Amino acid sequence: MGSKIKKLFLFGQVSKYSLEDFERKEMIAFDYYKSYTNYINKHYPFPNGLVFEYVEKFSINGSASYEKNKSVISINVGTILRIYTLFYNILSNFSIIESLDHLSKDHINIQNIYTYNDESIPYSYNYSYPLNRERIIIAEYMAMFAIKFIINHEAGHHINGHLGYIHSITSLKMIDPIREDYSNIIPTLDLQTIEMDADAFAIAQLVRTLLLTTQDKFISNYIDDFATFIRMFVSSIHLLFLLMDQGTPKSIFNTHTSNYLPALIRSILAVDCMEENLRIVFPNMINHDYLQEISTDSLLKANEYFIKINGNKNFDSLEDYDIAYYNRVIKKNWKQLRPKLQKYATVDLAK
Repeated sequence: MGSKIKKLFLFGQVSKYSLEDFERKEMIAFDYYKSYTNYINKHYPFPNGLVFEYVEKFSINGSASYEKNKSVISINVGTILRIYTLFYNILSNFSIIESLDHLSKDHINIQNIYTYNDESIPYSYNYSYPLNRERIIIAEYMAMFAIKFIINHEAGHHINGHLGYIHSITSLKMIDPIREDYSNIIPTLDLQTIEMDADAFAIAQLVRTLLLTTQDKFISNYIDDFATFIRMFVSSIHLLFLLMDQGTPKSIFNTHTSNYLPALIRSILAVDCMEENLRIVFPNMINHDYLQEISTDSLLKANEYFIKINGNKNFDSLEDYDIAYYNRVIKKNWKQLRPKLQKYATVDLAK
């Protein structure tokens, strides 16, 4: 194993989305995602600018808020660390895409400690790290999709008027359904619809990232067909939803009291949104049945991998939920909620 470890550390930074540069012994992902928000700030209307900050907490969470009239996106440090941990672990044990089937699953265990700037107790986290370069690259691209989804979801709360609308009713200057209970003031269905709209905004932005990724010469050395990119993308988003739902059973099963819909429903609606956005770019090239087949297979396999890594069972099959029902309910409520949000949005909202 010693020679393999020596070879591993020669990798240094494997891709532009690497969590760490082992050669320089530096965490590099945090700077990358902070710079990514500069791109969002330049391309979307934030009247008083956008501020991005990391919060030194180790749960998975993000929030949108106003501070001194500026739009703020906050992401927990643990969000970055736990997402990379998940994808490195999965790619160390499973292939995700067919081109990895013949490649070695050898890996080493990485033990790291993240220390606060103050004297708080350090956070220890461990993960399996693939010794195969291709597996590392796929893991890092999948982590990139997941983290950019969270960042764009929070940006959507600002841009689509969610934060302004909630502030007008509650006087709160933050959207963070994990920490804040708005349900005694705002109907749960409205909150679920707002969260689904933020998901839809994030997916719309990520479809652009997906299309750019298909032209990325670095990863195209390993993936040469669009269907495989779809598999990787859908698996990334669904695994993220499962990770966020971990440890919060009410958000999985109780759709009447949770501000979020269950992970599977969010995944299916996200896939529908992905298809709608792809049709805008390729109106005559998207085969609905084929795309659904790929997406369904990817969802079920991702769930299987997650269970084997984490031991959590979130759903048995796609028949566990009436997806069409939730789709109808959310879309019907959106028509009523849209005019209220448009007053505070900085873009024209979807009809």
